[in-house]
Amino acid sequence: MKSNRSYIIIIVVCLLLIGLVLIVTQSKKKDYLTRGKMSYEKHCANCHGIKGEGLQLLIPPLTDPTWTQNDSIACIIKYGMEGKIMVNGKEYNNRMTGNAVIENDEIADLVSYIRKEFTQMPKRMTLKVAGEQILKCK
Repeated sequence: MKSNRSYIIIIVVCLLLIGLVLIVTQSKKKDYLTRGKMSYEKHCANCHGIKGEGLQLLIPPLTDPTWTQNDSIACIIKYGMEGKIMVNGKEYNNRMTGNAVIENDEIADLVSYIRKEFTQMPKRMTLKVAGEQILKCK
């Protein structure tokens, strides 16, 4: 009888440990939109605004799907851009500094977040697509 009780205690302890490991693992593993939001707040929000609203005619908003769905969005994030652009029918002509050290997976998460939050077009950018875009713009 004591050995059956010991086995039950061991099984319960093992199940609790497995559950604890799963909880810790899930809390450390953020989904791509959460990671994208963190990247946006870190790299983009100071200029483009916390809600992607931009800054008058100085910094364009990120609410125009023409730009957020564009095949060069990863290049723009990584290497920046300059020259005149039209966003939501308004002209902008300021240089955007790129972030050459940002990794492709972070770009993919960032673009996915911007698309979902600011254009309601949840077309997720994959790591593969981000890498392909970066290769094309070099």
